[in-house]
Amino acid sequence: MAFTLILTDDFTALDTKWDFDAYANFAYELSGEQYVSSPTSLKLYATGSTGTYECGVLSRDGSAQNVVEGRIVVSLWEGVYVGSRPLITFRNQAPLGTATIEYGDCYFIDFTSGAYVSLYRKIAGVEVDLGAFGTYQMPTETWVKFRVTWWSDANGLNAKLESWNALTGVWDNLGTVQDIDDQWNASSINRCGPGAAIHWLGDNKNYVDDIAIY
Repeated sequence: MAFTLILTDDFTALDTKWDFDAYANFAYELSGEQYVSSPTSLKLYATGSTGTYECGVLSRDGSAQNVVEGRIVVSLWEGVYVGSRPLITFRNQAPLGTATIEYGDCYFIDFTSGAYVSLYRKIAGVEVDLGAFGTYQMPTETWVKFRVTWWSDANGLNAKLESWNALTGVWDNLGTVQDIDDQWNASSINRCGPGAAIHWLGDNKNYVDDIAIY
């Protein structure tokens, strides 16, 4: 599959490339605490008392408003507390100027540490677990570079997850999850981007860096 590059961001500035979830206890900032590309990455975290809440960060680029089939390459860093973890969302139906996962309509990948990384579908905030990407489990407190590719065929939606292997110089295939319902393949809104499930307890830090959307 061939995809055209839409945007890249190494998060050295907070600009108009992104819509951020408006949830009151969701915070985002540039941070030099952890990064892949110096001097900063995007830090996503909770600022107040909240249970786990899934927040989205969606591209505002004009060419990324209807990515029915596409790809995201991104580096993610997860803290040690399982209640807070990074996400990747696609076919997100939130209109331009907004961003949501918790109560939205979308697909998202949940990188919960200590459990299998899985694909979920949300419709009006109701969540369905579509299955895990093999037996891969997200490590904590280290950067991992992922490639997520999604497309439709006769079997429905396909979402493929890969991780970069710096030792071999190739992408390791972690698995493909399918959804026969293939939601939103005819929608005029199909946005994508990173995100985080935030929780105020423990180490709720998540970091995002070096993202590319195709």
